[in-house]
Amino acid sequence: MAKDIHNRNVNGTSSNFFSSQNSSMTTKKLVIKNLKSSILTPPVDYFDKIWPLLKQALEAILNGRNSPTNEEQLYRHIDHLCTTTSTNEAINSQPSLLYENLKELYKKDFEPLFLQSTEELYHNEGRTLIQTLELSQYLSHVERRLNEEQLRIKNYIDQSTKLQLIHIVENNLITNHIKQMLSKSFDTLIDENRLSSVAAMYDLFLRTGPLGINDLREAFGNYIKVHGRVLVIDVDKDDKMVDELLEFKEKLDRFVHECFHSNEKFGNILKDSFEFFINQRSNKPAELVAKAVDARLRTGNKEATEEELEKILDKLLILFRFIHGKDVFEAFYKKDLAKRLLVGKSASVDAEKSMLLKLKQECGNIFTSKLEGMFKDIELSKDIMTAFEQYMHGREAPGNIGMSVCVLTMGFWPTYPTVTAILPPEFCRLQEIFTTFYLSKHTGRKLQWQYTLDHCLLKGWLKQKAVKEFHVSLYQALVLLLFNQQNDVTYKDIHEQTKILEPELKRTLQSLACGKIRLLNKKPMSKDINSDDLFSLNTSFEHKLIRIKINQVQLKET
Repeated sequence: MAKDIHNRNVNGTSSNFFSSQNSSMTTKKLVIKNLKSSILTPPVDYFDKIWPLLKQALEAILNGRNSPTNEEQLYRHIDHLCTTTSTNEAINSQPSLLYENLKELYKKDFEPLFLQSTEELYHNEGRTLIQTLELSQYLSHVERRLNEEQLRIKNYIDQSTKLQLIHIVENNLITNHIKQMLSKSFDTLIDENRLSSVAAMYDLFLRTGPLGINDLREAFGNYIKVHGRVLVIDVDKDDKMVDELLEFKEKLDRFVHECFHSNEKFGNILKDSFEFFINQRSNKPAELVAKAVDARLRTGNKEATEEELEKILDKLLILFRFIHGKDVFEAFYKKDLAKRLLVGKSASVDAEKSMLLKLKQECGNIFTSKLEGMFKDIELSKDIMTAFEQYMHGREAPGNIGMSVCVLTMGFWPTYPTVTAILPPEFCRLQEIFTTFYLSKHTGRKLQWQYTLDHCLLKGWLKQKAVKEFHVSLYQALVLLLFNQQNDVTYKDIHEQTKILEPELKRTLQSLACGKIRLLNKKPMSKDINSDDLFSLNTSFEHKLIRIKINQVQLKET
């Protein structure tokens, strides 16, 4: 019997548990057939001859001796026993006694040896294969072994042995090697998106109780912290950080839903670990998430539909939830929102308001009160300009210049540095007219003109009959207008005639003379602006578009 138990091979195959001869199996089938279809009357000498022989054979088996009755005779007696009925109580009690004796034999002699042999087999097998197989292969092997044992129990092992047998397999192939499985290549399974293998690991660990699942959850959390931190601290990849964080989060969500069956504790460890690593680098993630929102909300974003835009904003909001520096996010978001509103670069008013509502639901009224005030100022400014246009109706505008003004509440908007500049007389006259108009309707208020985000639309030509429209900042416009009276202007003269602060003036001249679209020529040619540089109009300028935007050189925001 022990020899047959050991015939289960390490490679996953197994031989038949009983090595009975064909004649024995035929007799066994005959017994079962007769039991189902035959009811015979016991002979007169039933107790005197047959039962003592069966009893003697059972006692011999239990005591480890050879039975005096040969196998063929014994099967014949069992056949007779199983196909015989009687009303005699003594006769009817014998099958029960036979069953109890067989059960005792199974429990005392067979089961202990079977379980011991199984323990030895899987102990050695687990210790060997965890070292030699890849993790995914090992997991598949464990699943196969469990299925084999379930089939064995179903076919020819008593159900009373089931729990002990399965526990032996689980203990030797899973529980004893949890640490090794997690340390071996668990991270690799996630890196390579081996969802089926991770799901198999989760299902197998569930069999071991809470300790195995706790270890798996801890390993998942450590993976998130380690690999997420790499995405955040690499300064050279700041331009890709947000997109990579979104991809990382989407990947982890898939593992939680598909592999861990949306287990709440695994969802919580994902959130906690994500929050931990994203705040390892102070402020920068908050800034970049705000910039990512701005990029999606600006005109010209790549999102095809409003629905797709909403989806990406929802994903960015998830990153926002993890960030501790929400005040940093708010500062950058406010700056970018101001630019979108004042320069008219919002892709969608509905999307802007939707994002504002999301932030309000997430952080409360206090967080969004100033942002909401910015939207109100823009709406009120539209009404003010409608009234101003009516006021100017019939009046000649100085220099035939049109002007649009946004009246902003100082406490709502970002703080901009106070800058000075000498405006053309026509500009100054328009400012005075608007100030008089506005204060006549709003007594007790004071207007402070801000030039930082001002922009102009200049119409002109650098070549004869080649009329172009240039969308430029106020400072770019002030510099370009100087060339209406002069062909060549030095850096010092430009600074003297405009009074633009030097850092701002140098950035402005770089955008006009050193960028992709060059409206000015510079001598000597270089990317740097120096005090002895000479500038002139680029009369050979050509461009296929009628309206051209000249981008300003951007300062690094802090």
